[in-house]
Amino acid sequence: MKPTLVALVVAAAGVESVLAHGYLASVINAGVTYPGWAPFSDPYLNPVPIRGTHAHIASFTRDESLNDLPPPIVERRITDNGPVTDVSSKDITCNKGGNVPTTAFANIVAGSQVKFQWDQWGSSHSGPVMTYMAKCPNGCANFKGDSGSPWFKIDHWGWDKTASPPWGSDRLAAQGASWTVTIPKSISNGEYLLITGTVGGAQFYPHCVQVKITGGGSANPSGVALPGAYSPTEPGILTQLWWYSASNSSASYTIPGGPVWLMKPTLIALVITAAAIDSVAGHGYVASITTGGVTYPGWAPFTDPCVLQLPVLNLELTIERAERKITDNGPVTDVTSKDLTCNKGGNVPTTLFANVVAGSQVKFQWDQWAANIHSGPVLTYMAKCTNGCANFKGDSGSPWFKIDHFGYDRNLSPSWGSDRLSSQGASWTVTIPKSISNGEYLLISTLMLLSAIEASNMLSSLYRHEILALHAAGTVGGAQFYPHCFQIQVTGGGSANPSGVAIPGIYKATEPGVLTQLWWYTPSNTSATYTIPGGPVWSG
Repeated sequence: MKPTLVALVVAAAGVESVLAHGYLASVINAGVTYPGWAPFSDPYLNPVPIRGTHAHIASFTRDESLNDLPPPIVERRITDNGPVTDVSSKDITCNKGGNVPTTAFANIVAGSQVKFQWDQWGSSHSGPVMTYMAKCPNGCANFKGDSGSPWFKIDHWGWDKTASPPWGSDRLAAQGASWTVTIPKSISNGEYLLITGTVGGAQFYPHCVQVKITGGGSANPSGVALPGAYSPTEPGILTQLWWYSASNSSASYTIPGGPVWLMKPTLIALVITAAAIDSVAGHGYVASITTGGVTYPGWAPFTDPCVLQLPVLNLELTIERAERKITDNGPVTDVTSKDLTCNKGGNVPTTLFANVVAGSQVKFQWDQWAANIHSGPVLTYMAKCTNGCANFKGDSGSPWFKIDHFGYDRNLSPSWGSDRLSSQGASWTVTIPKSISNGEYLLISTLMLLSAIEASNMLSSLYRHEILALHAAGTVGGAQFYPHCFQIQVTGGGSANPSGVAIPGIYKATEPGVLTQLWWYTPSNTSATYTIPGGPVWSG
């Protein structure tokens, strides 16, 4: 992927005295400090300095023969620490200095924090702090961002009379002349310019720092022009500081530059199907899923519906689950039914999501699973939601692809996938493919006895985990499926967008993997082979 170039443009409010002005001294991310441009020393050094992170190497100069150089200057040059006052000037983008790209980058992972450390900031320079980003369409080496509307706002702080200090710039000063922002997790990888700044008086102090973004999503927001976002007569720029006091209940401040961009969550529904027998006591359901050290509860079919109906002090109760609702822990037996996708319960999207990084593992924890009598394969599918999972069920077309399965291996003990699940404390773990693109999915893991686990909607992809129970599979319709759909948000993926499997549609009531006799499968029967239904695992 292309390196992501983020120019961090930091604008800060100023006063008439240059002594009170400040400039960006460094940018800090993930424990690495990248020096900013020092306007009063760097222009006079030859060759151009590469200043490190400590004061004792503040005047360090490049020696091309060395490989252990300190972090380079990743900021586009500025001429001084003075302000930009003309909101129509192209200097409003990256300050006075020509907006010349540099060759160095700060490496930043999407979703992580960036700290801007100023050399100083006077508390008499009050105003808002705002942060923008813009994706460079063809790389930032030839991109300035001073035409069109490529920018989107990711952070701002104006004036809050209930806070102390109330102004964003004063809070920056109170925080040791520093300001921290979070890079949106869902933006696509690539080169960007990032602008964060304060306004006061009305003076702008922009600084552009180049950073390389990785681990992002697929979002590509824009819509703000710099210059162009500000008007010299708008309320947030043409105003009087004395008006803003904690005792003035009429005072409100409109932050210039528009609202902060609201990132859309990436949604993946995890659908798990588990094998079952005729006795409900032997059935199970997914109690929770765990990924990245975080556990997300599943839908409890025998308690959650009752809790929602309790009249507790006339309060309206809500239950947030990362799983789409199921009616009970019983099976789906009709392979043509739409219940085969996300179980009985209507396949209704939920609002909660589990955050999953592509390439990481998801553990499905069942409340129980009976071994030996509930035998069958375990299968896992995913499907990307074409326009987001809020309106996606995955029960038509062929959006699914298989990412994992385990059928029958007579050389292992236990031999069946569902029995292995039982022996592992009623749990099953799968790995989300690293190469799939970010977005909303449904994930289906099918335990086939055929039994099923329900999925919840979280990203632009659906994830399905399933158990197929074969104990009664000797007759047509005897196999039992137990699907569960969990919503998960996938990030850090690649560019692959596989599909091709229909659920319902992938299984036939008379195919060998569904219509079969369990007694045939024993370690002593060397002729016994089992064909896992649902086709091969996607090889991506």
